[in-house]
Amino acid sequence: MQIKKKISVKDLVLIIITVILLLSLIIKSVAFDAYEFENEADKQLAQEYIDSEFNDKVYEWGLLTVRVVDVDVKESATRYHLRKYVLGLLPFGDEYTD
Repeated sequence: MQIKKKISVKDLVLIIITVILLLSLIIKSVAFDAYEFENEADKQLAQEYIDSEFNDKVYEWGLLTVRVVDVDVKESATRYHLRKYVLGLLPFGDEYTD
């Protein structure tokens, strides 16, 4: 005895909307979130900070990644706005350096 249930129109619409929203979030994360550094020295400093702070196995395996989203330079202090991503696509957390 097999019971076959068909997906209702309402459920199908919700699934399609969810997929569209996930795709738009992934496109936004890949195309628009990354910060463009003015020179390689600043980019290298940010990368060294990320490598020193986020050195767990999940980062080494590539399950989680961290990107610089914004840089705030005030007098002699540089503050990074960092965003964590699952598999490099889905954002799940922000951090601000001091």
